[in-house]
Order: sequence, then C-alpha cells, then structure tokens
Amino acid sequence: MSNEANNDKIGVFIQEANRMGIEILPPNVNKSMLKFTPEETPSGKLAVRYGLAAIKNVGEGAMQILLEERERNGEFTSMEDICNRLDSKSVNKKILESLIRAGALDWTLEPRCALFERVDLALSGASQVHKDKALGQGALFDMTFEAPRVKDEPAVLEWSKERRMGDEKDLLGAYFCGHPLDSMRGVIDAEKYTRIGLIDALESHELKQKHQIAGMVRSVIPKISKAGRKFAILTLEDFTGKALKCCCGRMSMKRPWKWKAAWNRASSSPCAPTSGRMTALPPRAWPRRAWTRWEAGGASPRPGTRAL
Repeated sequence: MSNEANNDKIGVFIQEANRMGIEILPPNVNKSMLKFTPEETPSGKLAVRYGLAAIKNVGEGAMQILLEERERNGEFTSMEDICNRLDSKSVNKKILESLIRAGALDWTLEPRCALFERVDLALSGASQVHKDKALGQGALFDMTFEAPRVKDEPAVLEWSKERRMGDEKDLLGAYFCGHPLDSMRGVIDAEKYTRIGLIDALESHELKQKHQIAGMVRSVIPKISKAGRKFAILTLEDFTGKALKCCCGRMSMKRPWKWKAAWNRASSSPCAPTSGRMTALPPRAWPRRAWTRWEAGGASPRPGTRAL
C-alpha cells in the first residue's frame, strides 16, 4: 500500500482486503514497520500489519527514529519506556497521544484512557532521565527509570467503544475495535449498493446513471445560501469511505426541523439506503428513506414529529 498520506483511501483498501479474506492488523509500536507489511499471525495465516507512518499526526521521521531504537535495543516494555528511550524531539506529547488513540499501545494491556491521562507524567519523568544522562549520570538510572505513579490510584474506566472507534477512524482511516455499521453489514454489503469508496473509480457514463448507496449519516450541517434558502450538507459513510452530499428542496426550506428527525433516526439505527446520481443527492431522497427505515424498525415516532 502506498497511500499512507490519504486516510480516506486506506478505508477502501482495508475493506477490499477483508472481502478477499486478508486480515489487516492494527498498528503496534512493537510490531509495525514504517509502511504496511505482511505478518504471520499465531495461527500461521498471513496478514497485513498497519504501518506507523500512516497514522495521522505522528510523522514519518519520528516513526523512523522509533523503529531504529527498537531495532537497536529491542521491543518497548511500556509507555514510559518509550519516553525514556526517545527524546522529546522524536516523540512529543501530540505524537504519543496519537499513538495511544490509534491503539498502537494496546499491547500494554492498559486502557487507552489510563495511558492518555498519564502522558504528561511519563514525559516529565523521561525529561529528568535525559537530563541526568546528558550530565553523565545515566548509569545511576540505567535508563530504566519510570515516572512515578500515584499510589492506590482509582481504576480508570476505558473510553466508550464509540469514542475509540471515532479516534481510529480519524487517525487511521478505518475502524479496528468495531464498526458502527457492523449490525447492518449484511445489508450494506449487498451487490445492489454502490460502495462510497469506489465512486471515484466509476466511469463517466456510470456517473450519469442512478445508483443506490447504503450507510450512515456521519453529520448534518444546516446552511443558508446567499439567496436566503436553507439547505444542508450531509456526510454519508459506509465501510469503504465517506462522501459529502448537498440536500436542498422545499422540505429543507420550509420544514428544516425534519432534518433533525431524519438524523435522530440515523443515529439510533444507522443503516439508511438512498438512491440517486452520485454527483448530487436528489431533494428529499435521503430524509424520506431514512424515515421509512425508522418506521420499518418498529420504533415509535418522537412527540411532535410526522412522517415525511
């Protein structure tokens, strides 16, 4: 894979790899290389390990230094060990937090939330180690010093699965601890639906045809045009990627509150097929379909709402 700089495209590759039966392993500072590389799993099956350079906000240069240190002195034993062995110019707070949020330190078996809250303490402790080393006192610590932890510190609850998935999508371009649409995978993977991540690959004559897509609404941003007309920008997402759609028409101008009703439906059960040309979502198409799914699900409408 050569698309480390484009997280949106990585989701397409991962989805296709999964469909071909190729497992994509999450990033791991003790296992990953700079780029995506093949790796044999404990079961003997070949998989592909996510590359460290593809993680957003970490930088290829910093990860190269980390890999060189790992090659010289062996695998890291903890987050504090990483901080002690690498100076702050190589691994700063932002990089360390991004590695934690991306799951690259899950091998420590500590909750991501606990690691995240301890970043400042680990960096301050490592700073003292580096100062002592510069003064020739490194032998006293032998570079094994770890930042002190608060005794009897209360157990930290792990971040919700939704937050962890959101972090992974933001930093990796894909989900690893789960996917918001997992319960609807059988529907979304149906052949009749065009995958969002493959829209760019459609031929010009195919773009003129009507296609159906299935996924979830990631966000709804109401806007007002220069002419004073109301419209909304929807971010649609499936397993392969996301797309922005502009929705307008009488519904959005006269009854904007119904966008919220459609959005609530998408949040509670995110599968919402829609049809239309890929270049623009037809007026009323998505909200109507979303509400139809809402009614089919058997849930009761909220007070003050009506079918579109």
